[in-house]
Order: sequence, then structure tokens, then C-alpha cells
Amino acid sequence: MCRRALAENLIRGELQLGTTFNALLFSARKDGDTPCLQVMTALPSGLMEALFVPCEKRHLNVNRFVGGGVVASLADFLTTISLQVATTPLGREEGGVRGVSVDLSCQYMRPIALQSEVLIKSSLINRGSSLAFLKCDFTCANSHKLLASVSHVKFIK
Repeated sequence: MCRRALAENLIRGELQLGTTFNALLFSARKDGDTPCLQVMTALPSGLMEALFVPCEKRHLNVNRFVGGGVVASLADFLTTISLQVATTPLGREEGGVRGVSVDLSCQYMRPIALQSEVLIKSSLINRGSSLAFLKCDFTCANSHKLLASVSHVKFIK
């Protein structure tokens, strides 16, 4: 499901929370396979929570931990959805403002292992007339330790 379709389904209430979806570098899953990404919360304020389980070897770097590009791609994807959900007026079906990334800054605190459950929280911090500031935190679902933190600035129109 593409970003626009995901955001529009979340806005219309047609996407059930707990639905798994495939995006970016995540291939289609077979029935019974562990889902890679599962949306758990999506609020009109732009707060979004998802559960990520790195389930494929291609998510890993040479050290057998989740690669930084996977984290950055997930953060870009989820913060963009947060922005679209937060900026869509109630009653409208089309996604909110569109934009392009100006800055995506990732801070990696701890490695993420294959099959570990990672809780991702994405939120809209502030929205001006031409820039939107977003944040995305990756925490271990079991220990609640911060694994990575991403700040994202988007130029919007």
C-alpha cells in the first residue's frame, strides 16, 4: 500500500488499526509469516504508533543488525503519514499537505537485532506555513530502551 493510500484509508477510518502493510523495502508476506510493520495507533493529532519486527536478512547490515537505511526509511515513511493524517481536515477524504524532505537526522543509540520487536512512535511536533517538524522514536518493545531517534523537517505547500 502506498503512502497516499495508507493515509487516505487512515483518515476515512477504513484501515483497521492492527492491520499489517508492506511498504518501501518490505516484500509481500505469505500467510503465517511474521509481519514486518503493524500500525497500532493513528490519531488526528499526527501521533502514530507502529510495531516493527525486522524479519528478513536483507534488513540487516554486515554486523547482522538492522541497517541504518532501514531505520531512516521507516522514519521517513511514518513521519510523512503522520503529517498527512494531522493536516487533513475532518470530513475530507484526500490526504493532507504534501511536501519534500529538507532534513532527516538519525541518531542510533543501540543495535536492533533480527526478530526483535521495535515500537515506533511518530509525531508532528510543529507545522508552520512552509515547514513541518516531525519526530520518530524507535524503542525496544520489551525493555523500553531507546534504540534510535529521528528528526525530520519537511518543506510543505
